[in-house]
Amino acid sequence: MAQHDQPIGGSARTIVLMRHAAAGGAARDHDRPLTPDGVRAATEAGRWLRSNLPPIDLTICSTATRTRQTRSAAGVAGDVRYSEELYGGGVDDILAEVAAIPESVTTLLVVGHAPTIPSTAWELVTQSRLSTGEAPEADGDDLRHFAAGTFAVLTSAAQWADLAQVGASLRTVRHPSR
Repeated sequence: MAQHDQPIGGSARTIVLMRHAAAGGAARDHDRPLTPDGVRAATEAGRWLRSNLPPIDLTICSTATRTRQTRSAAGVAGDVRYSEELYGGGVDDILAEVAAIPESVTTLLVVGHAPTIPSTAWELVTQSRLSTGEAPEADGDDLRHFAAGTFAVLTSAAQWADLAQVGASLRTVRHPSR
């Protein structure tokens, strides 16, 4: 497992890909709220993010209730942009959103859903390894088993607009404590 508990940052861009925390039921899927365990997990995730990363400059968040509540419970500061594309979209939708991020943003949080969030992490790590000539297998279990509330921290020297082609290095995957 890729676990690096020293602070992450520096001149590279940092992208955090986070699956919403545990959610309960609702009449419409879009309206599902966090459970008490989900609130606890999101709060713990936010504590870790604030202790180990530079301040988050911008969050791109799905419009679903559970993703909005995950961001709120995490106590993430910085600007937020809500995106309907993150609710039902795929990897290409997330990467298109990221490509449009201003270059002044150095630390980005994306709060969305499975399977798209872990698939995006997998895609970025695989692309990075392929572009540097490394074997494409990368921390497979960490990126395939993304329970609610899990997040991956990746870094890249690439511009946001080039991230899909260049990829990013996996720094850590954090799962909620049980």
